[in-house]
Amino acid sequence: MRYRWGHENVSGSYERLRTEPELTFALIDDLLRAGDLALAERDSLEALEGRRAEDLLIVAANLYTLERRPEGRSVLARVKPRRVLATPRVRRVSLIVLWAALHILLRLPRVRLVAGLFYRRWGLGRGR
Repeated sequence: MRYRWGHENVSGSYERLRTEPELTFALIDDLLRAGDLALAERDSLEALEGRRAEDLLIVAANLYTLERRPEGRSVLARVKPRRVLATPRVRRVSLIVLWAALHILLRLPRVRLVAGLFYRRWGLGRGR
């Protein structure tokens, strides 16, 4: 038996140019609010916030690619650099550079070359 994977499967379509935060974060937030926060370790929570910031940066880059800069600025405002720096579980330097670049790019007209780079890096979804 061979596993078939195509570009139009549900998970592939979900990841392609995703403009909403990953659904996993909403689920985890619900669990934490329901009482699991008392069980969570500090470094785990810091890692979660670092991953959330990483995800929001990808969403903002995708919105830039789609020429939806006002929405991208709104998403970017939710990213707190201190959360990225607080955990070693993410690529901190790369994400801070992306955060700074997006702060500039989302205020300027779309640059086709940059949008193409963002699309090839994040717009195609994972594993491409």
